[in-house]
Amino acid sequence: MTNLFASPTLVGLVLQSAGVLMIAVLCLTLLRTIRRAPLVPWTAAWIALFVALMTLLLAFRAPQLAFVLHPIYMFFEYLFGYLIFAGCREYAMGRQLSRSDWPIGIVLFVPAFVLPLAAHWQFNVFFGFHALVCGYLFLLAWRQLRRARPSQRSAPGVRVLKVALLLLTLTYFVYGPVFVLTAIGWIEREPAFLAYSSLYDLLLLMMLGFGMVMVATGEVQSDLEVARDRLAGVAQTDYLTSAFNRYAFHTLLAYDLAGAAVIADIDHLKAINDRYGHAAGDAAIRAVASAIRACIRADDLLFRWGGDEFLVLLLGMAEADARTRLTVVNEQLRNVHLPGVDDAVTLSVSIGFASFDSAESLDEVIRVADTAMYRTKRNAVLG
Repeated sequence: MTNLFASPTLVGLVLQSAGVLMIAVLCLTLLRTIRRAPLVPWTAAWIALFVALMTLLLAFRAPQLAFVLHPIYMFFEYLFGYLIFAGCREYAMGRQLSRSDWPIGIVLFVPAFVLPLAAHWQFNVFFGFHALVCGYLFLLAWRQLRRARPSQRSAPGVRVLKVALLLLTLTYFVYGPVFVLTAIGWIEREPAFLAYSSLYDLLLLMMLGFGMVMVATGEVQSDLEVARDRLAGVAQTDYLTSAFNRYAFHTLLAYDLAGAAVIADIDHLKAINDRYGHAAGDAAIRAVASAIRACIRADDLLFRWGGDEFLVLLLGMAEADARTRLTVVNEQLRNVHLPGVDDAVTLSVSIGFASFDSAESLDEVIRVADTAMYRTKRNAVLG
């Protein structure tokens, strides 16, 4: 144990391995609850990097096995870089890993085994070229993220990822020439900062992992907000007619409103249900809702007030103008085709009107309009 911690390089490598393991465990834990697609290759990437670092540690402890362990270490580091790139590509472009990507694994084997042989197993020489390959993979991942269109929630995480990948790219592009020039003697002494390179890598890798977690959780937050908004819309909308319901009406009471209130009640809906069935009755209700929509403006409000009753709020409109608009509703309800009915049916509605000058008076105004509607219905029966 004393020998292990005598070298700053080994100390940094141990700390880096511990940090990478924690990130891998965190990603695996997130995968159990967050099935975000980029998280799958990113999690695999951290596992691959942990295997690479443990292999390198073993190579330091067992130099006689270095000829086997160094190529394995390099391959898993390349795999880490490629999986980071694949996750960024999936996030930015929606392209998932597929069978067409498997040949790349064979390609990654080539430098992993050729570089140590070409460098005659001189670690600094092949590690220098190895660092350039890793830096290039980080650069490819960074370029993919530039194409991403993140949601508002995940945008901070994407920025952290970009910064981490760019710093890793620059760091590894510095490592490459320095290690090679030191190995061939163009630099007489190895720069002191290289002894702590594992610690620098750990800081940047922690930033990279933190950015991934921010992106994954940010996307989930965005999905939850969209789902919440959809649920809120469903909660305020009548499923049959897509008109607002009474719950939506009560949310309006906090606003300053004025205009005309209209109550429209479908005539003889029970007879339609009894004679033709409820499917025909539902179609009649939808037909009335469509006819009313055709008469009002886009910013007017249509509510399904009861089973066969609708409330219309024509904002900023005088009662006389509302009467002019709604008198044509019954004309649009002639010759309506209902399911299960051979011949076209003529529908009609009885309508009552009342004006209002504030949201606080709406309840009373609706009662006035409702009374006027029933008066119209009764007069039509008597007439």
